[in-house]
Formats: sequence, structure tokens, C-alpha cells
Amino acid sequence: MNGVADAILRDRRISYLLVDRSLRIEEVHDPTGLWSYSDLARIGVPLLDLIPELVGCEETLDRLDLEPDSRMELDLVNRPGPDGITAYWRMVALPRQHGVSEAGGLVFLVEDVTEPGARQQQLMQSYN
Repeated sequence: MNGVADAILRDRRISYLLVDRSLRIEEVHDPTGLWSYSDLARIGVPLLDLIPELVGCEETLDRLDLEPDSRMELDLVNRPGPDGITAYWRMVALPRQHGVSEAGGLVFLVEDVTEPGARQQQLMQSYN
């Protein structure tokens, strides 16, 4: 990744995983520090071990790999933050293409949306 792309990813608080066709993690790119050290050590393990919210979505993820313009998005997935404050992430799975027609697994984006997510949660709780 080049310096400009890293700066954009850091500013937008986005990290990504490269996942092979069998949904195993091949690479973690984390310029934002969203993942803990133990998460970074998960190269070669199934994506579903790291993102349990995807359990039951395997068929959808398999189809993404075959449809170049498709995507799957999970919004406001919560995670405990290191400071005890709940963090909110937007997760997007996109097909990864190696060649003109060769499907090559997925790019799995994780964006930290804690500020707007926390505001939305507070607003919803105020209605209750």
C-alpha cells in the first residue's frame, strides 16, 4: 500500500482483510489500529473465527466471490473497545479480482463508525 492510500485509510479509520476463496484470512492491513495483536496473528484462520457475525452468511459470501459488482454490508457491529467504551464498526465484504474473469476471494473492509454509531444508539434509547 502506498503512503497516500494509507493516509486515506487512517483518516477514514478503515482497515481491511484479504480473504481467500475458502474464507481464510491471507492478509491484514491495519493502518488504524482497529485490530488487536491477537487479531493480527490470525493469518490463515477462517474469517468467521474473527467475525462471528458472519456465521450463517457463508452462502452469501460465496456468491460475492462470483459476482464482481456485489457487496455485503453489516452496519453498527459493536465491539468492546480497549478503554471499556463500546466501539461500532461498519463491515463490508467485496469481491477481490485477480484477473479479468478470475475470482480471487474477498476484500473485507472494517470502518470505525463509533462516533456516529454512539449518537444513533443514544437517540434510539431516548425514544424508549
